[in-house]
Amino acid sequence: MAPSRPSPRMQEGINKRAVRQPLMSVRELAELLQVSVKTVYDWRYRGLGPAAIKVGRHVRYEPDEIERWIALQKTYS
Repeated sequence: MAPSRPSPRMQEGINKRAVRQPLMSVRELAELLQVSVKTVYDWRYRGLGPAAIKVGRHVRYEPDEIERWIALQKTYS
């Protein structure tokens, strides 16, 4: 019996994941934004920072989500 092939929709998801950038740690995000690690954790607790992903006991951030969040922080005053 031949191995089954993923559906076109599943293959599209696989292809997108193949080019995904590595997830960023809290420390890396803090360095990028030039804030303390404590600030990043505080934002997460208060629901103010970029959306996070839990990987086991670790908190990680998707670079694309960080870019979207940064774009939403722009103010013109």
